[in-house]
Amino acid sequence: MRAFRPARLSVAACAALLLILPCLALAQAGDPILPPPDPPGSWRKLTHDAATTTSTCIGNPVTPLCAVETYWACFLHRRPELCDMVGAGVRPLEVVPKVPELREEYRVLYARRHTPLDPVDRATEGNMKPQPGDVVIGLILRSCLGPPEDEFSCTLNVETQPPHVHTLRKQGNFWVYAYRFRAKY
Repeated sequence: MRAFRPARLSVAACAALLLILPCLALAQAGDPILPPPDPPGSWRKLTHDAATTTSTCIGNPVTPLCAVETYWACFLHRRPELCDMVGAGVRPLEVVPKVPELREEYRVLYARRHTPLDPVDRATEGNMKPQPGDVVIGLILRSCLGPPEDEFSCTLNVETQPPHVHTLRKQGNFWVYAYRFRAKY
């Protein structure tokens, strides 16, 4: 009986991957559906007031980022219909009260089309399998309680935390959740 040996990628397969991945990145750079990364120190805001919220498309998931923003608004505003709209598969707890002073701030780290090399956590129930055309968005998220100009009112050290990763899929005219997880370093 032969001992089990993990499969190894051949030199040719490794070389092919090294050639293909940069090409994929270049091809996606011009993809109009992908939001550009936000510069360090720049934060988008999600508040209880449309006038102070960065997004103008909450409740209208016509882009992958609009779907993510609708998802986060579902929890901040305690509006389960927003979660249903993007097929999140989860809903906010109604017993948890709204905190009007709370705001979420987020920054897009990256956005790209799904590749076969993306990790998939099969332990998460109810997720669809990633497919070609899916969009992957990685975000840093911080919670803030206090005036917007007060940097110290926000969660500290979020830059060193794993990103929140969202995989979205176009269904009809809207984008919905295919998969979400917290990346691990």
